[in-house]
Amino acid sequence: MSVLLDTHALLWWLIEPERLSPPARLAIENADEVWVSTVSIYEIDFKRREPRLRNRNGALQRMPHNMPETLPSLGLQLLDITAGDAWEAARLPLHHRDPWDRILVAQARRLEADLITKDEALTAYAVDVLW
Repeated sequence: MSVLLDTHALLWWLIEPERLSPPARLAIENADEVWVSTVSIYEIDFKRREPRLRNRNGALQRMPHNMPETLPSLGLQLLDITAGDAWEAARLPLHHRDPWDRILVAQARRLEADLITKDEALTAYAVDVLW
């Protein structure tokens, strides 16, 4: 089984695992592949550098500063965004307006992976959501 971590799930897995639901934690622990999208790397680094967001979430500041190098060393697989992912995400119904989450949905569908997320709005898409 493969899982793709939503950005908050990645943060919690690495920094605050107690915030993950027991089924989400178990799925990550037992997955053959745990994927992290480059979308999440962008979102975390953007938010921790953005002055109005920087102090809102201390977990952002505790994330590795060189995620492209560090995450694979922690057993996580990096997932690049393809042109097909971007195209599919743009064409999804507007159940969810966050473009980054829409890319995650497209990537989870491409991988046929469970999307680990607490975001209930993403269950509106044809993707297996696990929380």
